[in-house]
Amino acid sequence: MLSAIDQAILDKLKSYREGQSRWWLCTVLSTYGSAPRPVGSHFLTDGHFRLGSISGGCLEDAFVNQLQQQPSMPYLSLFDYKADLLQGAPELPCGGQIQLLIECLTTDRHIQTVLALFDALQQPSQVRRVFDLQHQSTNLAFEPAELHPTEITQVLYPIQQQLLLLGASAVSAETAILAERCGYMVQVCDIRPHFIANWSNHIPLEIKPSDDFVEAYCQGQTGVLALAHDPRVDDLGLASALQMNPFFIGALGSTQTHQARVGRLSRCYDFSAATLARVHAPVGLNIGSKTPAAIAVAIMAQIIGYRQQSVVYEQSIV
Repeated sequence: MLSAIDQAILDKLKSYREGQSRWWLCTVLSTYGSAPRPVGSHFLTDGHFRLGSISGGCLEDAFVNQLQQQPSMPYLSLFDYKADLLQGAPELPCGGQIQLLIECLTTDRHIQTVLALFDALQQPSQVRRVFDLQHQSTNLAFEPAELHPTEITQVLYPIQQQLLLLGASAVSAETAILAERCGYMVQVCDIRPHFIANWSNHIPLEIKPSDDFVEAYCQGQTGVLALAHDPRVDDLGLASALQMNPFFIGALGSTQTHQARVGRLSRCYDFSAATLARVHAPVGLNIGSKTPAAIAVAIMAQIIGYRQQSVVYEQSIV
């Protein structure tokens, strides 16, 4: 599943008709310092209409202004936006540096290369896009590539993370929507007839026991959230998650509820205290959330913060 921004770009490009319009797709190739958008971020414009983001707004404005002065561009080109204003590049208020790849999409073939990229990004694998600036061509690659430093560049898209939500509750519905907006692939399961019948979220609901659900879909880039507030759903899924390696495990409920849950999991599965401590519960930052939407905000804030800290730690030990 694509992020909401990339999905909107995909939908727009699908309506492309050759000869009727020209689009420019900007992709963040690399950043340095306090750049506001990560590698792989996209921005699409025809010089007026805009979708996506490569900065907080300053680079989008600068690029559109540049198009008005230089509307004719090659299919592929590079732009460096630096804080030191070298070669006339606009200053970033954050003081960072961003390198962009610009694709001037003028033919159906150009559009098809982007559609192929978005199709690949929906798969649970590392996607590498390689650009040959000399020959004005681009290809998808799924293995590391040796690159000539002056003629070929690449962008390595991160593997899309997913969240498995146990239980079709009101909190699950809000969390699913917000998680999808944050770029996560979301899947939901439940076996309770009343909750299944009342699930109205656009995200499909899989009718499957939570332990089978977790075993089927859990991998290293997966988070598991027990949001049913029902031991019949939560306990089985959590037990499976604790035997696997998701990057995050969380469970809804009060401290007292979680203590009872820990007791059940310890008695039924003989998990150690260290293993049970992997469960974040009550899940979500303590911001006084009461409504399902506010609880979803607290949950996603905790997951994003936790994951970002893990990434920084992984980078620090490389």
